[in-house]
Amino acid sequence: MNQLPILTKQHLRDHFAALHTVGEFPHTYENTSGGSTGQPVVLTQDANYSSWSNATQGYYFREFLGVEMNDVRNIWLWGSERDLPRRGNGRASNRHLQVFWRNQTLLNTFHATTDERWLDYIDFIARHRPYYVAGYAGSLYQMAKVARRHNVRLYRPRFVYSAAETLRDFMREEVESQFNAKVFDYYGSREVGAIAGECRSGRRHVFTMNNVVTVLPDEHGSGSGTSPPEGRILITNLHNRVFPLIRYEIGDTGAMGADSATCPCGSRLPILAKLTGRVSDHFVRRNGALVHGEYFTHLFYFRPWVESFRVDQLAYDHIRVRVAPSGQVDEDDVAEITSKIRAAMDDGCNVEWQYVDQIETSPQGKHLYTRSYVSPG
Repeated sequence: MNQLPILTKQHLRDHFAALHTVGEFPHTYENTSGGSTGQPVVLTQDANYSSWSNATQGYYFREFLGVEMNDVRNIWLWGSERDLPRRGNGRASNRHLQVFWRNQTLLNTFHATTDERWLDYIDFIARHRPYYVAGYAGSLYQMAKVARRHNVRLYRPRFVYSAAETLRDFMREEVESQFNAKVFDYYGSREVGAIAGECRSGRRHVFTMNNVVTVLPDEHGSGSGTSPPEGRILITNLHNRVFPLIRYEIGDTGAMGADSATCPCGSRLPILAKLTGRVSDHFVRRNGALVHGEYFTHLFYFRPWVESFRVDQLAYDHIRVRVAPSGQVDEDDVAEITSKIRAAMDDGCNVEWQYVDQIETSPQGKHLYTRSYVSPG
């Protein structure tokens, strides 16, 4: 299969009709990627695809987390309005909706822009005492930050389930601390469904029954020379018979791990050793080398005056830093961060600082911490 060409998002946009299987398939529907890395892509999916994806997620909950996903009360902090059930007027609730057949309550975090709304959600969770709390990584992190800021104790669920966004180390630390519960990170996408999930030993296992996952090593960028080698993640999904994807470049980077037989959890599924974020999370030096977006997020650790932030690469030598401060700006911190950005990119790099009231989320409600608008050469 390695001899087959790589399928990109642009291919899906340009050749939709050619990639669509000829014939009649029952219960088909159109779905779109979130578009957090740019223009969304549209593809058709069928009932067989949905069945496999849902069954795989159910398998993960049952075999890895020890519970039937929909047999216990669960509350989700979700930021995508299109996923929320509709009322009679066709609009999603701006607070919460119950999905009875899933034992589930969805809290709409897309509109949670004030501490008061977050405190309302914290109280709601405490009153309803769910078995587990799930949601966007960024939404879980935001709730944890509000709880810390207001010295409010969060209800302790059996576990926390993080999905839809990259769960960064600083986010995991804060969420686990405030919820006093272990976080399990789940990796999936709208295009291919369930990809991998974290076990109780902290390793991310690939769901080979649903997708074939390979990594195309990056010979020149930030993943070169690393062990295991990092690179672009390619996904093959044949369950979606109406629109199969073969060696699809999903837009994420990571690395496969060693033999999963050594995992203490007992699973023999392959291990995705690293999931380092979106391709667009990585910044591009003029010589073509990549710098992980995580390098920039680490620069904002333990800065009490930083409420939220985002770092954008606008050009090889132009970095824009936007910060929503929670108090007086620490100019010494600003000088230190600027120096470290230039050390990673170029001594002559223009580091532009902007101070704003709030860092906006994506149209899908996701929190983007880094973004490069420069394409690798």
